Amino acid sequence: MKNFLAAAAVVLSASTQLYAQTIPANTISDIVWGDTQTVSFVVDKLPVDGPFKAVTFTKDLHTYNGVFRKVIANRFTGEFNTTEKDVGSDLSCETNVDATAAVCSLDMRLVNGPLYVIDMTLNDNNLYDVTSTTKYFDMRSGQEVEKTEVLLKDASLSLPIPLHAN
Repeated sequence: MKNFLAAAAVVLSASTQLYAQTIPANTISDIVWGDTQTVSFVVDKLPVDGPFKAVTFTKDLHTYNGVFRKVIANRFTGEFNTTEKDVGSDLSCETNVDATAAVCSLDMRLVNGPLYVIDMTLNDNNLYDVTSTTKYFDMRSGQEVEKTEVLLKDASLSLPIPLHAN
């Protein structure tokens, strides 16, 4: 088990950024849309109870790019399986007035594209639920289609550990 934990630490630090600084929920507006370049919502149940999951937003000039990452550990072989999927590019992000929720979105419906919305909402456990919604107009059926997916439940708001050269 000791070797497995050491392998887990190496794989996670190599394939993801280190997430150890958990931020109180009431500071989301100051951190997420301020000077911070990378912000993540994280659920980490490795190595015993389940996968590591994170939705990471990276600042790209004036907009944000979102990526969903999932790492699953095989406790018998010590191997890790990592999957990533883009949840949005060129997203505009904002926080509500009382800083209990944030929304990142991109609306391309004016040019026959979809509306992408990622909601980060503070739940009763003082953690975040992250959902992704895509809306578009289906030209074949003539109907508006809405697809919603829960990406994370009970996620912590986390920042990468700053690394300083000495």
